[in-house]
Amino acid sequence: NSKNPKETKESLEKILKKGNFIVFQSKFCRSFFKNEFKYLPNNNVIYNGAYKCLFYKDHKLKELRQSLSVPLEEEYFVVAGRFTGRKRIKETIKCISNLTKYNLVVLSNVPKNEKIFNKRIKYIGFKGAYLANQIICNSKALIHMDRYDWCPNIVVSAIANKVPVICSNYGATSELVKNSGVIVDEYPKDTPHNLEGIKFVNQSKFPEELVYEALINIRNKKIDDGIPNKFDIKVCAKNYIKTF
Repeated sequence: NSKNPKETKESLEKILKKGNFIVFQSKFCRSFFKNEFKYLPNNNVIYNGAYKCLFYKDHKLKELRQSLSVPLEEEYFVVAGRFTGRKRIKETIKCISNLTKYNLVVLSNVPKNEKIFNKRIKYIGFKGAYLANQIICNSKALIHMDRYDWCPNIVVSAIANKVPVICSNYGATSELVKNSGVIVDEYPKDTPHNLEGIKFVNQSKFPEELVYEALINIRNKKIDDGIPNKFDIKVCAKNYIKTF
């Protein structure tokens, strides 16, 4: 809780005293903890896992496309998540609406007064996990320009299903993505992993020009066969068992 850091640290300290080991969801989480608490207990980093998506058959894929109002021959991108300032969903929608050739499917609870109406922007709200995964798995890429994130399940799921991701370069998202997408270098590489770093990125403007470049570069991006297995839910489970 960045608004009451002292209170948050005290609460966490009480929890930590009850155990002797910590599992972090990412290296960013571990680095942030060390920088803020000034020590590091016994620990391990275990990334979240995801199920492989079972693709629709041809006729089901056609139905899916029709429900999204996106023709089979056209590409579409996805932005998803809670409609909060940190996730920059509104800025992503605005960015895509300023272009003339990209379709964007929005899996988010966007308030009506915050929507930008454009025939290439498809608002479908929150959907069940199965349908949401199908929509993302059949997209050209997931756009996840969250200012900072700890280990986003939606990104893990996308990579596990060989869907490229466009993301920012602060937080754990870029750590997950690596070569499995396009990382937008909007922040200095030495931006600290602490509350000051988060305060800095929270004040930044949305990097529209860099996102435009990422949309172009993502077309040639392919995910190596070995990388999705790293985020398989079974691998995640085995890592927890091994750690215990």
